[in-house]
Amino acid sequence: MGFNSHVLQVSFVSPVKVSDHTEYIIQVSISGKTWQCQRRYKEFDELHNKLRRVNSDLHIPSLPPKKWFGNMAPQFVSQRQAGLQSYVDELLADPRWASMHILRAFFDTHRHMNDSQQDNSNGQGKSSGLGMNAVTNTSDGSNAAIIEAEAMEAEDQRRDEIVERAEKLMVEIYAAPPVLDATAAAEQVEEVEDALSKRSDELIEAISKYRESLLKVKQKAEEDNTNEETKSGVEINGVVDESLLIQKAQNLIENFRQEPSA
Repeated sequence: MGFNSHVLQVSFVSPVKVSDHTEYIIQVSISGKTWQCQRRYKEFDELHNKLRRVNSDLHIPSLPPKKWFGNMAPQFVSQRQAGLQSYVDELLADPRWASMHILRAFFDTHRHMNDSQQDNSNGQGKSSGLGMNAVTNTSDGSNAAIIEAEAMEAEDQRRDEIVERAEKLMVEIYAAPPVLDATAAAEQVEEVEDALSKRSDELIEAISKYRESLLKVKQKAEEDNTNEETKSGVEINGVVDESLLIQKAQNLIENFRQEPSA
């Protein structure tokens, strides 16, 4: 078995859409064993932050940037996959990163290899091309780093749970109506009162005009009734007296007869 078989090798196979996000199918090979796992960008971001905290003095490659909108577009997903591949390749090219338990556990080596196999691959990775003096971690230091990494992983998990609960609370807060302070509430009350006052004035003015119009109609009706009552005997209380009309007609005829002819 050649030397390269003991080196952790990671290659991105293809992206796959899972619910509302994208995950990347990854093929992992080491010590003659090969398996696949799936990771999303968020998990690489968490790994990146863990590695920086473990050894802040050690240079770490740049992770492809985040993108809040359009991160499901096929072209962007393809570009991000290529960026993640370059990121992982650069990490594994440095034996100080490649030998770290956090990085190896990220690709499930602890599930597919026993302890002796992992120790063997760690030793091969540390001595690759740089010599023992190039590696700063001793066996005691490696154990301490593993313990620290596991503690940090537990702490990160606890923090993620807190963040998740906080996000749910933020959703509830955003869904609730805004809470006004005393000044803003007073201003809104004043605006409502002004609006009601203006509306009240408009109603009063409308009622006043209606009353004036009604009064004019009533006065006109009374005047019409008075004029009808003063008519000379022809119409009394709205009823025409036919006998009086006949008498008037006869008087006019008689007067006409008595007048001398021209």
